[in-house]
Amino acid sequence: VFALYDAFMPLVCGFRIGRRRHQDEGYQTGAFDKHLLTPLFYVSYSLACVSSAVWVYVWTNEMLGLSVLFLLFVNIGLWGAIAAVFWKGRSVPEPCNCNFDVLSFHALVVNGLFIYATWVVVALLINLTAWVAYDLETVSAERMATVSLAILICAVALWSHVGRVVLSYPYTAYLFTDFAVLLWALSWSLHRNYDGGSTNTILTIAPLVLIGVCFILYTC
Repeated sequence: VFALYDAFMPLVCGFRIGRRRHQDEGYQTGAFDKHLLTPLFYVSYSLACVSSAVWVYVWTNEMLGLSVLFLLFVNIGLWGAIAAVFWKGRSVPEPCNCNFDVLSFHALVVNGLFIYATWVVVALLINLTAWVAYDLETVSAERMATVSLAILICAVALWSHVGRVVLSYPYTAYLFTDFAVLLWALSWSLHRNYDGGSTNTILTIAPLVLIGVCFILYTC
């Protein structure tokens, strides 16, 4: 994800500069040019990158409490960057002549951010479970896994509502990866830890079903 993001960002920025030059020369350009990236996006993404680097250090040194804290900062940075993209693009008109701008930007940047952000959400819940169960030793690992799965179900339901009801074109028009990481992570967890009738198995199947329903609703 990092490599693809770093590889394609110069192309997106170069495309933006090219469109501005055409605009300066008097040619008609798309309305999406001024809606690509904002200072808030760069600040938020920089917070995520710095926090991610610190998290690698504290995690490798088994500082579980600090790892949870810095993963929380990574989440704030990434979702802040996504919010900056959506907020800046709120005034992009539907019948505009900039479909290539919208498609390329969302396909290369927003989808990549969602892959990264959803994976960090999963990592945060795993770190939280490990910290509470093995470092603080206040709750058993199985009980904490139940809490983490319940939090994940609430997060999936919340985003499903926001993406389907609150947001509309052009916010989620080209978003295809919002649930990709969760499908992989939950399927792997179900495969490794399946125990028929257990609470955690049920709570693992529930978000998979919810994600499947949401995917059907999105494509309808």
